[in-house]
Amino acid sequence: TDPSKQGTETYYYAPVDNDLLFLQLDERKSLATNLHQQLIAKLKRPNRGVKTANFSVLRNTIMPSALAECVFISNPDEQQLLQQDYFIQWTAEAIANGIAAYMGK
Repeated sequence: TDPSKQGTETYYYAPVDNDLLFLQLDERKSLATNLHQQLIAKLKRPNRGVKTANFSVLRNTIMPSALAECVFISNPDEQQLLQQDYFIQWTAEAIANGIAAYMGK
């Protein structure tokens, strides 16, 4: 992995050729978007966007799901952030807030 990459990106997956997942397109995208917005607002890392990807953790679920890549562990500066208690707390809060926003609370 490129150590110069940094920032936050969030993924969802709902391919048209999978009826079960495609029917959840709006829900999956909404979950990913809400998580991403909260992570960007709280962590202040570069915004790498909400994207689609055929990752196993997204493909092999039957409920709406998203994958948040909060920072790049391969980036030395961001790796340092992951060792800070405050950053771990902020990340947890952002994820919780993103789920709450998705759930409409």
